[in-house]
Amino acid sequence: MSDIWQYDIFPNTFMTIQAEEVWIYGPRPHPTDVDKCFFDKWTLQIPLEVGCDAARGLTLNPGLMVSREDQRPPHEVFTAADVIAGEHSLTITLDQDIHYLADMQAGMHSRGFDTGVLNQDEVRVQHFHDWVASFLAS
Repeated sequence: MSDIWQYDIFPNTFMTIQAEEVWIYGPRPHPTDVDKCFFDKWTLQIPLEVGCDAARGLTLNPGLMVSREDQRPPHEVFTAADVIAGEHSLTITLDQDIHYLADMQAGMHSRGFDTGVLNQDEVRVQHFHDWVASFLAS
């Protein structure tokens, strides 16, 4: 009940699975600015109407299988500045990551930055992207 599992799904989707909920999230490129992106996050939770049967474990109420659009939470849209200002939150962990994104992006434009160093797994992904780029160019 206390484990948190994270799965990275190529190319840019991540899943964090916890006892209370599942997050599915990932960045999408900005259409005009390479220094910006959109970050989508979905939170999936077990409905409150879940029952517990000692013989079968968790059981869902069959009534939950119908559309429940009237109870769907509103779609939120906000900026990194809103998170940094404390006006919105994606959870404390993601909020901390967002707080440092601008500094990391600025570092990529510094005079001292030549190139990123990739680990062995990331080199495989880069090789795949290079192959796709050369295939599309021919």
